[in-house]
Parts: sequence; structure tokens; C-alpha cells
Amino acid sequence: MHNLIVLGSGRSGTSMMTGILTSKNGYYLGDNLIGKNERNPKGNFESRDVNEINEEILARVLPEREDRLIHRFFPSPVPVSPQRWLAQLPMETTFPDNEALTSRIQQVIRTEPYCIKDPRMSYTYSYWKNHLSAHRVICVFRHPGQTHASIKKELSYAPHLKGFRVSDSGLYNVWLLMYSHILRSFNQADINDWLFVEYDQLFEEGCLRKIEDFIQAKVDHEFAESRFNRSGYDKKVPGEVMAMYERLKGLSRK
Repeated sequence: MHNLIVLGSGRSGTSMMTGILTSKNGYYLGDNLIGKNERNPKGNFESRDVNEINEEILARVLPEREDRLIHRFFPSPVPVSPQRWLAQLPMETTFPDNEALTSRIQQVIRTEPYCIKDPRMSYTYSYWKNHLSAHRVICVFRHPGQTHASIKKELSYAPHLKGFRVSDSGLYNVWLLMYSHILRSFNQADINDWLFVEYDQLFEEGCLRKIEDFIQAKVDHEFAESRFNRSGYDKKVPGEVMAMYERLKGLSRK
């Protein structure tokens, strides 16, 4: 088995992928795992320790906001912890190295084989990769309209997102920026160490066998259930975003 990093803008797709990868294998996911919830009833497969590391990495390059009570009534467009997975991180951003954060990353990956997943890694992978042992990357994506609808629903009820606001165009920009950062890392890497998978492909036997070849281990062919494939959206997707989606689909067919 290879060490794995799972990248993607949404929790549903990355959780489904990580469950397929790890439910029958001895992958280390990190400590202090987040439990099941309504959005991911089969598990989140996400470590609070990893989330906190990524929040700190992003906090060093994003604007600061005092998380005051007033923002519960007048939400701010500036995210704070644990909201920074919805930040709009400019492409020119560079992450300053930090000894304490590097040490925490090394603690996370001390147990192999590992499989690390967090939507924030779509932004912070460029920091992590300099400290990781040999690994492979799986990038999961779904139609941006579906991701938009899913996140907008979460914004309406999730307690940890209270006090934060983002427009419809901002949500699409988050999706676009995340995959732009991902593709920049991909373009600097050995393409044989990367696999792109569209969410709907996770329900196809051919795709699951392709994943097995990529990770050199068996995966759970029963984990992905179509009843959890929540889809549907009613927003017109910006052309630039759709162009990125088509590019990702092209990579998933290789």
C-alpha cells in the first residue's frame, strides 16, 4: 500500500473516497477523528489534529478577524477557525515555513501507511508535501453546481459556520481556487503519483479497480451506496468554473 493524500473541495466526495480506501485497510487517518454526522452518515474519516494544523497554516496567510458576538447577527466575509476551508486563497500565496507546524505534521505522518484527508489540504498541500514521506495523491471532484448547493445548505445550519458569509459567486470562486491550487501542485509532480476521480465514478466497478491498481491494495467495493449520492442544483455555473470542471473530467479519464 502507498501512503495517500486525498484532496478535493467538498467533504462528501472526499469522505466517500477515504471510506472506500480505508474501511478494509489499515491506513492511519490521524488522531482525534471526527465522527459520523448527517452529511456523512458512514463517517468523515478526518482528523481534528490535521484540521487544526491546516487552520494554523491558513491563519498565517489570511486576513485576521476578531470572532466577536456581533458576527452572529452580522456575519463577516472573513473566515476564522474552523471556517477557513471556505477561504478564497489567492494563487500567489506562499506559506512561510514554521518549525512548530512542521513538527506537528511529522507527528501525524509518523505512522505508515497513512491516508490524510481534509478539504483545507486543497490549499495547504503545497506546505505539507515538503515534509511528507513517499506518497500518492487522489483528487476527488464533483460537478461544481452540486458542490455549491451542498456547501450552501451546510452554511444555513452548521453551528461552526455561524458568523461567516460568502456569496454565490464567492462559493464558486472557492471551488475554482481550490482546484487551481491542486492543479498547480499536480503540474509540478510526477503524474504517475496522481489520480483524478469524479464523484460519480465511485459507484463504478471499473473505477474501483483502477483505484486498487493505483494504491496497490484492495478497496471496499460495497462502501459507496447510491442512496448517499445526493445531487441536484439550480444555479447557473460560471463559464470559468465549468472550464475547470471539464479539465478535471479529462484528467479523470486518463
